[in-house]
Amino acid sequence: MKKLINNTSKHIGLSLLGGALYAIAFPNPLNNGFYITHLIGMFLFVSALFELALELKRPLVKMILAGLAFSMGLNLIGYYWIPHTLKEFGQIPPPLNWLLGLFFTFIILPYLWPVVFVVYKLRGRLTNYLEKTSFMVFFSALFTLSESIVPQQFPGHLGHGFLNFAPYLGLAPIFGAKAFSFFGFLACTLVFQYRRYKTLAPVSSMIIVLFTLLNFLWPIEKKPTQGHFNLRIVQANIGNFMKLDSENGGTNSIAAVIKRYKDLSLGDPNFSPDLIVWPETAYPFAINSEKMQKDLWTVPPVMREIISKTQSELLFGGYDQLTFPPVPENPYFEAEFNSAILLGKKALTKEKYHKHLLIPFGETLPFGPLTELASRYLKNVSFFARGERFPTFELDNGIQFVTPICYEILYSSFIKGMIDLEKYPEFIVNLTNDSWYGDTAEPYQHLFLAKWRAIEFGIPIIRSTNTGITSIISSDLSESPRIGIGEQRFLDLKTPIEQTAPTLFAKYGATLWQALALLLFLLEVFWQKRKIRQDSKETPVSQ
Repeated sequence: MKKLINNTSKHIGLSLLGGALYAIAFPNPLNNGFYITHLIGMFLFVSALFELALELKRPLVKMILAGLAFSMGLNLIGYYWIPHTLKEFGQIPPPLNWLLGLFFTFIILPYLWPVVFVVYKLRGRLTNYLEKTSFMVFFSALFTLSESIVPQQFPGHLGHGFLNFAPYLGLAPIFGAKAFSFFGFLACTLVFQYRRYKTLAPVSSMIIVLFTLLNFLWPIEKKPTQGHFNLRIVQANIGNFMKLDSENGGTNSIAAVIKRYKDLSLGDPNFSPDLIVWPETAYPFAINSEKMQKDLWTVPPVMREIISKTQSELLFGGYDQLTFPPVPENPYFEAEFNSAILLGKKALTKEKYHKHLLIPFGETLPFGPLTELASRYLKNVSFFARGERFPTFELDNGIQFVTPICYEILYSSFIKGMIDLEKYPEFIVNLTNDSWYGDTAEPYQHLFLAKWRAIEFGIPIIRSTNTGITSIISSDLSESPRIGIGEQRFLDLKTPIEQTAPTLFAKYGATLWQALALLLFLLEVFWQKRKIRQDSKETPVSQ
């Protein structure tokens, strides 16, 4: 019994360490992250999960504790910025914000729990399964599918950690980040299998080596360009107090916000921008983009002045108000959109995009029919309406782009649905407000994860933020000069226009890595049967 308790404690402790190692593979204010600690951390958790499942007494409780320990290690080291966000975003004071931050341990990695349940249900024959490499492929695919299907607010998945190897990610535009997750999980499970059963897996090991070599032999290369256009990105660095005060009608704050955007947008008179970009929810007042499409006098005066003086088009984030609120007796419920709006050189609305994926407890509540009732009492939540369209924006010079807002850039499947393959864009313009997170790891992690979309879809990303980090990421992951966290300035860039075309991942999405996983599973089954036949032939028949 004492030995059993000690083993359980050891596995849970190693899971906690694994979560911490997993976390430091992602960037923070001190460094860009370490190369393979996410693999080491996941190996420790996978080993603990399988070892605990093989025990006979109450394995489910121990497996759940191991999952929570791994999540806590990740939460404390990687997501330490959550309590800060709860204080800024939800007005939750210390120490309650820290206690709620610890609660996120239960939901920080929801994709683990389906895997824990499946492993537990298979425990009766788990020893037999774990000796077969085909089941290592099965478990790796299960982990990766769970990553893909189970909703996660901030998806720092296993495959994402491989971005540190850029530009040696040549297969990413074909298979996407999920293929790197799959082979990462497979490497962890195969090492566990060899350590416990001394079983070699020649087929899967060879495929992992081949996948790795192809990424290094076929690195992502800079694409040819077809001219350039002049871009000005404005980072006004509006702090939360000033931002909220301006949105609530504070006269001094409104004047300061408007002046800051105006001065930065007019910028250098010797540079003539084709497009000026402001970040998410930059303009503090609700506007009506439909009226602004027809009536010049409904366009805010500061925007008319900037466009008149620069002869540029203006893309900005703002609150687009519905003409008729859906619930008249509750006029603040889903009465406006978090939007990206493009004004042409005549200062009228050319196109608009309304955000689809809203942040729970900040932009909506996940309570279904009860959300409207809750909105009558919770005044710190915005309760935005959800968008329905995926427009492709187009400038007068013919440049086309799409505009995911904030965390929408983190989801491959969402961006795939947003992009029209027939009108493949030259850019993804990501409008973001990370001011809630301060100078923590979150802005660095957000940028790090967004870069995957540039290589998966072969499209540069123009990233405009309120408080940093603002820059342009090319499809080969080279980056323009940055505006760092807390800086107040503009970025004028002669921006190359890459010759973009749909990647295989843009066309087929997750289908390709899933087909690869299925093929590998079938190869392993064939290899196992072949080996069994050979062993039976070599075994002498007793007389």
